[in-house]
Amino acid sequence: SYFQQLEREGKGHLIPPPEKGGWVCVPWTPEEHERFLVGLSAHGRQWVEVAKVVRTKNNLQVCNHAINVYFKQLQREGKGHLIP
Repeated sequence: SYFQQLEREGKGHLIPPPEKGGWVCVPWTPEEHERFLVGLSAHGRQWVEVAKVVRTKNNLQVCNHAINVYFKQLQREGKGHLIP
């Protein structure tokens, strides 16, 4: 599972404690964003495949990052035509 993957990668601190019952918002690192761009270029909007390239985020997180961060940034910069 995703949590087991985080544990294996030494990122268990990113897993929310059970008593809180929610996700912890963890900002994307520059390395994760770079892998996101590689995955997006290779796989377009196939979020499961892009998430495999990113490795540290699941497909929902990847989709949200694309729509709420990256695509909005492209539109603000007048580069909306680059959105896949």
